[in-house]
Formats: sequence, structure tokens, C-alpha cells
Amino acid sequence: MTVSFLKALIPPRLRALLRRMLAVLGIGQGRDIYRAYRASARKDWPRAVTAWSEAIEAREVARPQWQAQYAWALYKTGRYEAAARAQAAAVQGDPTKAFWLRRNAYIAARLPDWDTVVASYRRLAELRAVDAAPTATLDRALDGLADSPGEPRAKEPYALGRALQALQRYDEALAAFSDALRLLESVDKPWALEAHNEWEFRWEYCRVRVEDVERQHRALDVEVAPVETDGTEAQATAGRFAAEVVHTGVLLTGWVADPDAIEVTIHVDGQPLRQVGLNHDSIAQDANAPRFRYAIKHPTLDHFPARSSLSVRVDDTPLAAPSGAAAVELVVPHGDDALLGEGGLRAELTKKGTLVGTVGPVSDGQISALESYSRARGIFQERLGRELFIVYGTLLGCVRDGDFIAGDDDVDVGYLSDAEDPATVKAETLGIVEELLALGYDVGCRVSGGLFKLYIEERELDIYPVWFASERAWAYSDIDAQRADFEPLTTTDFKGTEVAVPADSAAVLAGTYGPDWRIPSPGFRHYRPAAVRRKLSRTYVTPNEARELRSRQQRAREDGRPVGRFLIGHSPDRPRILTAWGGARAGSATATPSEAREGAEATSER
Repeated sequence: MTVSFLKALIPPRLRALLRRMLAVLGIGQGRDIYRAYRASARKDWPRAVTAWSEAIEAREVARPQWQAQYAWALYKTGRYEAAARAQAAAVQGDPTKAFWLRRNAYIAARLPDWDTVVASYRRLAELRAVDAAPTATLDRALDGLADSPGEPRAKEPYALGRALQALQRYDEALAAFSDALRLLESVDKPWALEAHNEWEFRWEYCRVRVEDVERQHRALDVEVAPVETDGTEAQATAGRFAAEVVHTGVLLTGWVADPDAIEVTIHVDGQPLRQVGLNHDSIAQDANAPRFRYAIKHPTLDHFPARSSLSVRVDDTPLAAPSGAAAVELVVPHGDDALLGEGGLRAELTKKGTLVGTVGPVSDGQISALESYSRARGIFQERLGRELFIVYGTLLGCVRDGDFIAGDDDVDVGYLSDAEDPATVKAETLGIVEELLALGYDVGCRVSGGLFKLYIEERELDIYPVWFASERAWAYSDIDAQRADFEPLTTTDFKGTEVAVPADSAAVLAGTYGPDWRIPSPGFRHYRPAAVRRKLSRTYVTPNEARELRSRQQRAREDGRPVGRFLIGHSPDRPRILTAWGGARAGSATATPSEAREGAEATSER
């Protein structure tokens, strides 16, 4: 009674502080918990896993916050299944904590366990609707987020819709994507540009299945269906993978349990389709479960069988699909089955998910790309006083092989910038973009908001400002090279075309691809660390900046000035499947087919 009375006199925060002080001094039973918290704070995840495991096992009852800490440590070491169990225990212990519910959904999506993702977000919506009317729905609960301080949580209804779409619960997914798109309209960050493309496609994908309306593009016919299993296959798998229909094609994502694995191989009907390198970098957040991401583009899917089996393997061991089976069924009703032959694949897949040679010889595309580069180089020299030089894969093929990398038919180019910080780079690049627009050339940003693309006849060139900060070069990613490795630029012959190259191309390539850059790696993927992506994102345009730039060019055309068009994310000759970005439709789940078409036509130049 006395102890309880004394505890009641001491505030909870002070009691927690006293317990921690005693643990530091080695007094009391909280020492193991303190060690576990300390390991987590230091991000020593293997030690944190051991410490939390021992501390929890030593007690008859584990507090939910300990289970949550244990779950995150497990997640950071790539033990996703165990992390999901621990996080579920934390949620069960305190089902009212919103942060734990979001994390429960986040970890479940990695497996992927779509049912748990849906349940977590449904519960989260219920908590937010506690003060609303008893009949409040998910829509009403999410509506209030638009008025909340800070950035609207547009990603939450999107994540819910993604899980519902994977479960083929299209009516519910449609409502969730509608909420996500409505909230996204008020997000003025570069990532929103790319999100609009993908989210609108998913919205339309679900809409045509719910409302039975006319399908505007055959990409909307593609489906990924689960393969039933008796539950035994998952025990022998090397990791997990998921396949989803997105605006670019069929997106495959997943992870591998072996931290030393280098690449996975995608198979169609048992035949190797493409090797994909695994991401061991910090973008993956945990080094013990390397991840991968690869999209088979819609034009490539046109040549698939009408029905096929899609699987992913590391060495000879399969990865498990969400159902636990070792494959998913890919349905392409319009597929002409030209990809597969008796002797195997009739064509190669490139790193971008396209097929080599499906639209004429690849050499024709390479020559066309070099011709476009030569024209762009002349424009930069004569009108902007700058030199365009080749970088990345184009430079690698030129120096190492004297030819393009197999299956590559685009040209990566850059120019040297005098800026030394992201804000100055952005301002300088926007100035160059406006000069090119004033000269009558079409220019655009990438779907990520990165500047910029230059359109020369039927080709688009990705042009990167190359700037220097923190003793590194920065372009698409960071390069372990100095300005002295680039200057003075020189020229060389590349397949009959004069191209500009860095002064020390070998040093630039080593800084880009590592010391083994001379060794071909067909499955190589360039994964950028999260810190690098964050820094570079500050050089990207936001949706409002892109809209304003496009509006200025539109006003100039209306005044009779022959200016170019500012495009967002696509070539005017290759419009996206769905292009309602910036239009009147705001994610309405009841838009008619004619309304959807009008929105697309009004914004077909983005």
C-alpha cells in the first residue's frame, strides 16, 4: 500500500527518469531494457535484436513499447516475418497507438501481407473518426486530414488502395485512390509529380473494373493473379516478391534473405527473362535483406503470351509471391506471344524493361540518338556557350567497349555547372530551360521533377547539370570525382560521331561505377542512397513551379511568340496512358468516361 501511495505521488515521467538513472548505475531490474534502448539509439541493430529478445524473454509480460522496439530492430536486420509478429504483438497490446498501426502496415507491406495492411489502415481511420458521427466512413475520416497542420497524409490512403487493389477489392481501392488524389492536390513537393502519374493510373485501373466503362488503353487489361498454394512452397523460398500493374508496366519488387546475394533472375514460364542487381545501399535501409525493383514496360508486355507464369529466383531458389506460391499468373489478353520461342526468348530485355529490336534494329536507334546529341551539342555551344559531354552508361560504353552497352539506345549527357548548392543549381537550370523554350525547343522535367529533358525531333535527351559540392560531383547521382577529373573537356570519336568527354574519363567512371567498372555486369542497377536522393531532390521543380512555368509558355504562345512547350514527364510523341494531371478531375470516383477523356485531352502535353 505504501509503495503504491508513493508511486502515485511521483509523476510518470519522473518515475521513468528514475528507472533509467538506476539502470545506468546498474541498480534494479531495468539494466537489460536500458541496454536494449541504447543499442537501438545507436542503430546497432544486430545487438538491439539480441538485447530486446533477452529482455523480453526474461519477463512474463512484455510491454507493447518493447515489442515495437524489438520489431523495428528485427526489421532493420531484414527479418521481416519475425518483425511482423513482434509489431503485431505491440499493436495487440495497445491497439490505439496510431504510429504503431502505421508501422504495422509498413512492415506487412514488405512481406507483402496485404490483408494486414488493409486492417491496419482501417483501424487507423476508425481512431481518427472517434470524434465524428458514429457512421463516419473512411472517406470522412480522411477528409479531415486536408485541414491538419503540415503535409496531408496522401500516402496513407494510397497505400491502402494499393493493398486493396492487390486483393482485387476494386470498389474499395477506387475510393481509397480517390481520397489519395484529392489530398495529393495540395502537396507541392517534387515526388507529387510522379505520384500523380501512378496514382491516377491505379484509379483508372480500378474504375474500369467497378463501373464497366470503356477502356481507353489496353494497358488497363493487364492483370496479375495469385497462384493458389498449399502453403508448403514459402518455407523453401529465398525471399519475397510482389508484381503489380502500374502506369509504366508490371512492377516487380521484393527482397532476398541472403545478405550476400548479388542479383535475382526474373522468369517467364520458367525461362530466364532478365537479371536484376540487388540494392545493398542505404536506400534499402537494411543491409541484411537486399531489395530489387524492376518494371516490365507495357510495350514489352504486348509480346508476352496471353497467360504466363511470372517468377523470381536467386540462384536456383524461388522467391515467394504474396500467396506463398513461387509464381504469379500474368494475364495480357492482347499479348501476341512473340517473346517466347522453342529455343527460348527471341529478344532481350533492357535495364529499362523494354525489348531490344522490337521497333527496328537497335543500331538505328543508337545512330538517331547520336544525331540528336550532335544537334543538342551545337545548340548549347552556339546559343548557351556551354559544352554537352557524355556521361553514365553512354560514357561507359564509349570508353570500355567503343560501342553502346548492349540494348542501350539513349544518350546520357551533362554540362558543367558553376553552382555549388542545390538551390543555385535549380535556379541556374531553370534559366537554361527558359532560354531553350524561348528558342522554340520543347523542354520538360522528368516525372520525379528532375530537370531536364530536351526534345529533338522524335528523340528526348536527358540532360544533367554536373555540379560539385562536398568534394564530389553531382548529376543523376553523386560521383566520387572532382572538377579536375572533368576539366578540360576533350573530344573523341564514338561510332562516327564526335562527342565531348571528361578529361579523365577513367576516374569519372571509377567514381560512378566503382573500381571494377571495366567488367561488364548485365544485371547492374544504379540504386541511389536515400541521403543522395534527398539532396538532389532540392534541385527538382515542385508541381506549382512546373505549372507556373508551363503557364508562362502558354501565355507567350497566346501572345504570338514562337516558344517551345514545357512538358511534364513525357514526350509529346509518346503521351502517357492517363494524363489528367492538373486537370479538373480531382479523384472523383464517379467521373464519366467522357469527363475522363476531356481531362486527358486538356492536359495531354504534360
